[in-house]
Amino acid sequence: DAILTTEDNSEHCVGMIDGLTPWRWMHDNQIPLHAMVYSGRTQYISRDPAGEDKNAAFVKSAVQVVQGEQIGHFGIVQLCSPSRGIFRRYLKRLMHLRFALLDFFNCGMMLREVKFAEPMAKIYTKWGNHGTRTVGTLPIIAGKWTHDGYTALILINTTDKTQKNRIVNEPADLIKIFKSSTELNSGNSFELEPYGCELRLYGKRKDDKKIAEIDRIFAIIKKTFFENDPFGVDNMKFPETEVFDVAQWQQSANSPIVLGARVNKEKMVLDNVFYGLFYAGVGDFKEASDGVFEVEVSAPSYSGGGNIEVFIDHPDTGRKVGTMVLNKVNVVTKSWDDYRKYRFKSIGKIGGKHKIFFKLNGGSVCNFRDWRWIREVKK
Repeated sequence: DAILTTEDNSEHCVGMIDGLTPWRWMHDNQIPLHAMVYSGRTQYISRDPAGEDKNAAFVKSAVQVVQGEQIGHFGIVQLCSPSRGIFRRYLKRLMHLRFALLDFFNCGMMLREVKFAEPMAKIYTKWGNHGTRTVGTLPIIAGKWTHDGYTALILINTTDKTQKNRIVNEPADLIKIFKSSTELNSGNSFELEPYGCELRLYGKRKDDKKIAEIDRIFAIIKKTFFENDPFGVDNMKFPETEVFDVAQWQQSANSPIVLGARVNKEKMVLDNVFYGLFYAGVGDFKEASDGVFEVEVSAPSYSGGGNIEVFIDHPDTGRKVGTMVLNKVNVVTKSWDDYRKYRFKSIGKIGGKHKIFFKLNGGSVCNFRDWRWIREVKK
């Protein structure tokens, strides 16, 4: 057996393939017409993550769920970054929610949009480097599907704030409301905790087996934000290393620990960076002094933007000793393979031996080759 997929939405071939890649669907005010027409007839797989901002991942994943798409594209680099613990838990929540709705997505039909009684201001996030790039969505992503005499109404909170509203023209014959929290909603009103989700099931007949299965899945969903995060910094140990002189160039690809980025040994760089962190080891700054960090990076105009932060002793609780903003103005190179050197002042005096950490904050923020620290020369 074989599964056939295409790049982008090859609509004229939809009857001959098993799935397509809506890789570049990043337009403000876009509507899910394609998914509504072909839902249950093909699979939608992957949206390009390159260049997306941190909050866009929450929105894009929710949109994919309510439109019946598979969630992603995610590589292990994106998923294992220590700074994305909340998103990992949220993503696990959505994966189980999607699993509860597979019959609707694979065999059912999408219905018209869900409308709310109270107005909500759109939030704007950068989805990536295609289309209009910046896309505005409501804080609650909602969808409605029908299958086998049942209607499923989905609500997903994509923000870190509690969201309240009321559903307009709610379907009749409500069977049960399933929630990610223990609080109960009633009638057409709802309240969703930060990054919470809700499934409302409607129909004229009650299937106890179906309800029991959804209850089982939501029992898992309720636990996701209380589980230990195996990729969190709190669970990590940063070993002592051979002490190096910070005044000498240090190659990032030789760092003992790299997360949220790919170690490209062929080019000796860190690339495919999504909110990366690398532990450079133990460096000796010697006598306390002011100074500047010098880094060699590539960051073309189509990179995601963000910043580089330097910490000593610990990446969260340690002291921040440097920040460089990458806003495509002060730092810009011709391509991903065009590396240039940039300097930024360290924050306060640094001296002695310390564990050194670099945070590369942003989606596709830069490729990182090497770094050093230059002591300020006293005049």
